[in-house]
Amino acid sequence: MAQHRVVAAGPVARVTFVESDARSEDIALEAGANLTLTLDHAALRGVGGGVESGPNARLRLSREAELSSDHVAFRTDSNLEALVEESRIVGKEEGLHAEANARITLRPGGTIEGETAVLLGVNAVVESTGGALVGGRTALRAGINAEVDLRRADARGGVYALFFDRKPSKLVVKDGGVKGMTVLDGRERPSPKTAGKSTPPPRGPGKGAAAP
Repeated sequence: MAQHRVVAAGPVARVTFVESDARSEDIALEAGANLTLTLDHAALRGVGGGVESGPNARLRLSREAELSSDHVAFRTDSNLEALVEESRIVGKEEGLHAEANARITLRPGGTIEGETAVLLGVNAVVESTGGALVGGRTALRAGINAEVDLRRADARGGVYALFFDRKPSKLVVKDGGVKGMTVLDGRERPSPKTAGKSTPPPRGPGKGAAAP
């Protein structure tokens, strides 16, 4: 059981957890560029933060793996490839956060959860053949030039299911469940619970943005 962060150094870092549990009171794992992180029937939890990665990260969770944090479970700058299958990513604030060029693949049994479950910047691609995005406020928030193909997947948000800063290049929702509002133009919509009240907008992908 890890009590301190794991620092993945070097130009290419490959970190694999198989059938094991690791917990840190600090950040679970901190890496530079080119991180490959695999959780296979394993759990990795960081109380102070989950995984902080530089660009060009690859993330794969399978066989009931779990990555979790009291803050952001996984955060990277750009060029993320993530696959979640029969596993969970859970962040109290955000499940998964990538500033630009992220490709997220959700397969049956895969779940990403957070106040904002998935927060992506420009050029995001989200595709699924099952699974769920579950947000206390927003299930999926994406920036300009997003392509989202949710087939047989659920997107459930306390206020927003899908929130796009600009109209997405592609949006397919088929054979799944959507709970919450869909916004295509970045404009805040009052929910039935907040109509007539002042409501802060959901947090955008830019650094320093206000929390949702």
